[in-house]
Formats: sequence, C-alpha cells, structure tokens
Amino acid sequence: MKNKNLTGSAKKFQKILKHYMKHKGLQIEVTLKNGENVTIDGNRKLSGNDIVRTDRWGIETFRVDITDIKKADIYAI
Repeated sequence: MKNKNLTGSAKKFQKILKHYMKHKGLQIEVTLKNGENVTIDGNRKLSGNDIVRTDRWGIETFRVDITDIKKADIYAI
C-alpha cells in the first residue's frame, strides 16, 4: 500500500468511493490515468488509498491506488 498524503479532492473522492463500495449491487468502472478501463464488481474493499478486488477465495486479483484513477462510473447491476 502506498502511503501518500491525499489532496483535498482525492480525500473527497475517497469518501464518496467508500460509500459506494459498500453496496454489492453496484458495478464500478474506473478509467485509470494510463487510459486502461477496469471493471470492479463483486468482492472489493478500500484498503487505505487502494481499491482491492479479490476472488471468491480471498486472493487479490487487482489493486489500484485511488490517485491513479482518472474517473469512475457506477452502474446498478
């Protein structure tokens, strides 16, 4: 986990993201600053400044720092 100090807008984004991460019925599609699109659904959690996605056995399959996210779209599934 990276230990970065978040800017004001990143702290606000983290707070909003934490709210939506609790709802398992939502699919979160993030666009990273490098242009990559990633869909985060199912088992996910916010760990410090990172979004962590795990498989059903609890093995980490994806991790991204929230400061690397350009935008996030949230869909009801």
